[in-house]
Amino acid sequence: MTMSNSSAVQNPVRRRSPLAETLEALGAKLGDAHDWDVALSFGSPNEEAEAVRQSVGLTDLSRIPKFDLRARNLDPAFALDGDARVWRQRRGQSLVTCSPESRASVAAQLDHYAASAAESSPVYVSDVTPVYAALLLAGPRGAAVIRKLADLDLSGEALPNLACTQTGIHHVYALVAREDLPSLRAYLIFTGREYAEWLWETVMHAGHEFGMQPFGSQAHEILGAS
Repeated sequence: MTMSNSSAVQNPVRRRSPLAETLEALGAKLGDAHDWDVALSFGSPNEEAEAVRQSVGLTDLSRIPKFDLRARNLDPAFALDGDARVWRQRRGQSLVTCSPESRASVAAQLDHYAASAAESSPVYVSDVTPVYAALLLAGPRGAAVIRKLADLDLSGEALPNLACTQTGIHHVYALVAREDLPSLRAYLIFTGREYAEWLWETVMHAGHEFGMQPFGSQAHEILGAS
């Protein structure tokens, strides 16, 4: 028997990040993007992007689609078309992410994978977008910030691009996934929605000595295109 409820979310309602109030208090200009309220900018998007290039910055990506994938015999080489990422948390469980534009396509692929699984080896897919907060830490000092928070080997050999690792940040579970921007090293940090504000403040505090700056979706687009 297979099970999937990713199809149940085909008409998403307008959502707010668990960090919306925190970002507004920091002066973020909010706007709508794919049925989410997002921080567009905190000032000049170009200046925000340049600050990230020079040192380090943090942005909220809680809006990106996230699917919990569980399969006892998941092929280590399992992949999806498009910009989907399969972050392997432990044997038999992965977190799948993609861009909001690819949400429907990725959900359909996961549904097909679950439906075609053998009854002896079922596949379970759940949409967990609202369950996890996601922060993107980008810039040349990003690794230094993470090392202040967790005892991780962030070398290219231990954590190459598109690899992930599990850790604890002050005893709170986090999944750290490396997903570089075109010319910058960058890390996605996932944790439970209830810890979103705490994680934001913790990472910002750790990056204070490096001049950590928040940046919005417009600066993110600039960095993604450079």
